[in-house]
Amino acid sequence: DKTIILWKVNQLNQIGTRISPGMEGEVWALASAPDGGQFAAGDAAGNIRIWAFDGGQLTHSVSLTHPGGVLALAFSHDNKWLASAGYKDTIRVWNLETDQEAWTIENAHTDAIWALIFNPEDTQLASASYDKTVKLWDTAAHQQVGKSLEHEDPMYTLAFNQDGTQLLAAGLERTIYLWDVTNPASPPTPRQLVGHTAVVNSLGFNPIYPSLFASTSDDKTLVIWNVDADEHTEPVLGLNESMEAVTFSPNGQWLASATNNNTVLLWELDSERCSKTWDKDTCQPNRLGTPLVGHNAQVQNVVFLSDTALVSSSADGQMILWNLDKSFWYKHACDIVNRGFSTSEYRQYIENRINLGLLNVFSWFADLFGAKRPPLEAPYCISSD
Repeated sequence: DKTIILWKVNQLNQIGTRISPGMEGEVWALASAPDGGQFAAGDAAGNIRIWAFDGGQLTHSVSLTHPGGVLALAFSHDNKWLASAGYKDTIRVWNLETDQEAWTIENAHTDAIWALIFNPEDTQLASASYDKTVKLWDTAAHQQVGKSLEHEDPMYTLAFNQDGTQLLAAGLERTIYLWDVTNPASPPTPRQLVGHTAVVNSLGFNPIYPSLFASTSDDKTLVIWNVDADEHTEPVLGLNESMEAVTFSPNGQWLASATNNNTVLLWELDSERCSKTWDKDTCQPNRLGTPLVGHNAQVQNVVFLSDTALVSSSADGQMILWNLDKSFWYKHACDIVNRGFSTSEYRQYIENRINLGLLNVFSWFADLFGAKRPPLEAPYCISSD
């Protein structure tokens, strides 16, 4: 088209759109509603913002205030409540229909509260604190259930399994604690899981295959665990930087991890096979594509809004919405090319160079032309013709 474009590659934002308005200061707290219809973020200044998500874009937003700063957010599974906590000792629970504070727990901990999570039945809310305890709260009585779960070091990440009988907790040590909370009033001594060599920053159960969960650490690695087999994969190195957070996609096949070098990494895991026939040597996650760049500071959290939409947040208050829909990007690439690939170009750029199985091109075509969806024209530049 007779033009030249100069690209500043160290600020290239490949597939992401900055969410505006941004937040003030560090954004540790991100949460997605279980039904995918809402997304919330909280910052160190105490701002909470809740957006509606229509499957593609974030729309109407609501602003709330949690005095003292926000470090943790959690939606209830019935989409009725949003819980918030942070540097102060108070847990606040918000009514999402009225956008008003529904109830609070004063003096919940004696130090900063870094993690919140509702159990699958929404009958309990778990909190993890720098005071070295994890506590369970009755969401009807707003009182603590049983005794505090004591640990040797500050705690700041939690994950419930699919049926709410197990609670993972980790923090400023390499040990992950697996608590049996079948009887929350009197839980037995937890199992201790060791696979990292430094602080464990984040935990996440697979939403579809409950025997699997992932963890990331200051040791710069990602580990996949099978709690039924009581085994884990060898740690997988990211980009030689600490990984602050990890999350599974809703279909349980992809993971995203936040890194301290301003990037987000995508991973693919054959979760169905690994849940049925676990093999720690072949159930390693595989990196997908190149790192997602666009942040100007350390990425502190990531959360999937859907299988094709991901949000990340960073230390400078910036948030990015990433479009992971392959069909959109195939079409976008074809629009850039603006014509079909020649035979020689196909051989040079596609054949024996692009892993079509990894890109899922064939299954994507099959899905688009299947009975469940209306016929759509395949991207012309990479069609089999």
